[in-house]
Amino acid sequence: PLFNFIYSYTVISITNGVVGYQDGPIATAQWEEISGLCVDTSRNIYTSAYAKPVVRKISSDLLTASTLAGDRTVGDINGQGTNAKLGSADNISVDNNGTIYYADQNNDKIKKIDKNGNVTTFITNAFTNYCVTAEVAPSGNVYLLGSDITTPSIAKYNAAGVLQWKISSHGVGYGTIDGDSSIVKFNTFSFGNVSIDETEANLYFSTYSNASGTPSQIRKLNLSTLTT
Repeated sequence: PLFNFIYSYTVISITNGVVGYQDGPIATAQWEEISGLCVDTSRNIYTSAYAKPVVRKISSDLLTASTLAGDRTVGDINGQGTNAKLGSADNISVDNNGTIYYADQNNDKIKKIDKNGNVTTFITNAFTNYCVTAEVAPSGNVYLLGSDITTPSIAKYNAAGVLQWKISSHGVGYGTIDGDSSIVKFNTFSFGNVSIDETEANLYFSTYSNASGTPSQIRKLNLSTLTT
């Protein structure tokens, strides 16, 4: 016999939509902005903010909001909780141990934030301009999207923070050219995101359109054929 399966999906609002800054019960908690979002293996939700840098946590039972790290002012101070100062970040990522990787654009650093809100510097000067986003793989390898002056670049660091390779857009200016590293062109100068599959064989990244006519695209980098 033939069966027709009907799937039903329900969308719920976790936060109340009121603009502000307030921790506590999720029903009354407030957010000024959410620039990045990630979920750990225990289903805790973490958010980042760009203009007033802070990382906040929503408990796995969706009942409580709390501030994990940052004091909502731009800076570069490691420390615990609100004693730390962070730069602006578009995206955040979390590893299997619950450690958050924070791409600090103002200071061109990758910060690590542990479960207790302790902020430490993981990578310094990943790019000569700034890092746009960071994605951590299950292995602990970290993949970065950023800019060297005006040259969009992608880099891989191992779990110890050692650079493994870097690929940059070829030539001067922006564009869209597929191919190997000798001709490839892409645009991730100030916005973009990156994601890696579970086997770390393929990396996907987004580009954005700008005045030069470069279109917004999803690009794929085949790491199984990458030579360095």
